[in-house]
Amino acid sequence: MSEADISTTKSPDREPVREILDTALRVVTDPVNFYRHMPTEGGFVQPLIFMVAMGVTTGLVQLLLGLIGLGGHVPVAMALAAPVMAPLMFLIFGFVSAAIVYVIWLLMGSQRNFETAYRCVAYSSAITPIGAVAGIIPYLGALVIPLWSAALMAIASIHVHARKETLSWLVFGALGAILAITNLSGEIAGRRLASGLGALEQQLESGEMTPEQAGQAVGEFLKGLQQTTEPEENSSR
Repeated sequence: MSEADISTTKSPDREPVREILDTALRVVTDPVNFYRHMPTEGGFVQPLIFMVAMGVTTGLVQLLLGLIGLGGHVPVAMALAAPVMAPLMFLIFGFVSAAIVYVIWLLMGSQRNFETAYRCVAYSSAITPIGAVAGIIPYLGALVIPLWSAALMAIASIHVHARKETLSWLVFGALGAILAITNLSGEIAGRRLASGLGALEQQLESGEMTPEQAGQAVGEFLKGLQQTTEPEENSSR
């Protein structure tokens, strides 16, 4: 199947932005059909451009949410940097994620190469702007991306790599659950940190606490936060 069979290919009658939007819509609304007909070769350029575009879009969404006060526990400074940092992170972690799932598919018996794995991962980034919006609701965003991404990889495993359906859902379902728990734990810790620092800042501004007392309180708070986020490590010693 040629690259012209999916909407990410340049065409005289289609603008690149429209092609990217159409591809993202297909991944989100009809992932089975998308991965069933996704070309497994044709170079890295098209999927890479698509992934960077999704990174820019996600960064802009995060910036907008931060400016209107819906960024949750994400600092405003991070929201302002998101349109620049998000595409860079997508570039790096796109190849890292592709390498991980490539090894997983090799262990599952797939004969597809790394390029195919990268394409599967790159086009799955279509869901990240939606995940950014879902982050408005506490803890929802931490669950949406890993679970949805795992579902897309399971679908790709079945329709691109020709792996058994039960095995695909079992492997990527377990991976998605692990990532979701990790993300959720990270967001809980982040929200605790933001809440604690916010309370200390209010006490400083109101004069209820001196800078020295605030510094000591921050140290105690971070120590307690570290202890609460490492229960399993402490109990195993």
